[in-house]
Amino acid sequence: STNDPAAFPAAIASLAVTGGSIYVPPGSYLLDTVTLTAGVNLFGAGHNSTILLQNTITAAGYGTLFADSGSASSYIDGIRIADLTINGRVATLAFSAQNHLVALNGVRNCTIERVQLLGFRGDGLYLGSGLTGGVTIRHNFNVTVSNCIFDGVNKENRNALTVIDATQLLVTGNLFTRCCKTGSGVAGIDIEPDSLTATQLRDIVIENNRFTDIGASAAGMFAINFSVIGQSQVT
Repeated sequence: STNDPAAFPAAIASLAVTGGSIYVPPGSYLLDTVTLTAGVNLFGAGHNSTILLQNTITAAGYGTLFADSGSASSYIDGIRIADLTINGRVATLAFSAQNHLVALNGVRNCTIERVQLLGFRGDGLYLGSGLTGGVTIRHNFNVTVSNCIFDGVNKENRNALTVIDATQLLVTGNLFTRCCKTGSGVAGIDIEPDSLTATQLRDIVIENNRFTDIGASAAGMFAINFSVIGQSQVT
């Protein structure tokens, strides 16, 4: 009955050694940044039933849900996020390019399924290589994003899905709609390495997704943006 940002970190901390499942019952939960650890299966009762409301994120590049492995040689294994809504409240809190809903850096064997990413202010989902582009390198391996809804609500957002670094990424069965601020957002899905000599983009499959009402002027549905001079590692 009471919004409690401390409850989520406490639940995750209780599973920090072995991992495990955290069920979030129906309701709305006002959250600051929650850091996910290895093996955490965070799931709710479904779209518009379990709702995580964005309050304050830790700093630029973070999200309401966040993970960072700490180095290029380590991973956070086995995160799963499912069956809930994450609402960035963009209509109230306004556009903020580096304020994401979910930001993951250095994850492996990660699944995001049946999640509604609603009203994001920056990116809905950011698969990054660290908090400082091209400097703090992390790698993401074997990530699946399936049957999710990316709904920017008012097009005052950056990208629905940004991929800075990923090997074996599957994006399937998702809806991308009402997103991307003209002049700031690029696409429903933006593949954009921070460094073509350090970040990795390999074995990426994007299939059976639907794009509607994407408002960016640069690309629209999908963009591959090699803005850094160097040798491409896309295969």
